[in-house]
Amino acid sequence: MKSGTISIILGALGILFIIWFNYQTYELYQTEFLKIQSSSLIEPTIVTTGKSYKLIAVGIAILGILFGIKSMREKNKSGKIGIILSIITLILTFIPVWTLII
Repeated sequence: MKSGTISIILGALGILFIIWFNYQTYELYQTEFLKIQSSSLIEPTIVTTGKSYKLIAVGIAILGILFGIKSMREKNKSGKIGIILSIITLILTFIPVWTLII
């Protein structure tokens, strides 16, 4: 498999991983919110995201960028798409998208 194709696959896989993780965090928030509404006691809860998921997403994005650069050195145009998808993955890693779903 060419490095440009691997870069595109890693970029798309990273974006799907970020979407999955944000959806899981959204579901966790909704269940905690329903628990608070059903009980009469007001207990503050903190929703945090795991660092391991962010590290996995950053690793996928960096691998995608590296394979995209390797593809660009081979004069392959598909490396640009992989680099763009990987940069989008890298940006989405640090933005809590699940708060926009609420």
